[in-house]
Amino acid sequence: MLVCSTKPSTADYFAVDAMSNWQGNLEITFDHQDQKTWIEKCQSVAPLRIQKPFYPEGKSWVHSILLYTAGGMVGGDRLTINLDLKAEAKVLFTSATAAKIYRCPANIASHHTRIHQQQGSVLEWFPQETILFRDAQYSQSLRIELEQNAICYGWDIYRFGRSARGEVFDGGAWRSRTEVWQNG
Repeated sequence: MLVCSTKPSTADYFAVDAMSNWQGNLEITFDHQDQKTWIEKCQSVAPLRIQKPFYPEGKSWVHSILLYTAGGMVGGDRLTINLDLKAEAKVLFTSATAAKIYRCPANIASHHTRIHQQQGSVLEWFPQETILFRDAQYSQSLRIELEQNAICYGWDIYRFGRSARGEVFDGGAWRSRTEVWQNG
């Protein structure tokens, strides 16, 4: 169990309680052949799921929507997403709702995403915002690995506190790390 001081160390941000509620996982591979992109492989462990893919722009672009069935994260929850795009795959990836990180003063909730894109693939990474409630403890990492001529557009948007309710994020911790690698 992690107990945060007013200035936790970097190691504390990534500590996870062994008795966590969720250890969600999503492994998804997108392939592209004959002018069509599709999901070649998809394995998920609750609370992560993918909605049935759809093609509003034609068969060359697949739209995929992440579903988080638990509704929000609490201390000790750990989510891992691995996306692999094969050569020339074209994917729009988003989430159905905003991610909510609830008050968890003693334990860290964490979310780690790894994206690997082969040559000529294109990813539009546009998840809905993440809302950190007062006293939330959250760490997030995003690693994007691009091979030659691969393109990734995207964002990660954070809201600190529930501003519509007048709540401010005046306690808690947020740690975010983004890495973009091209050709190793």
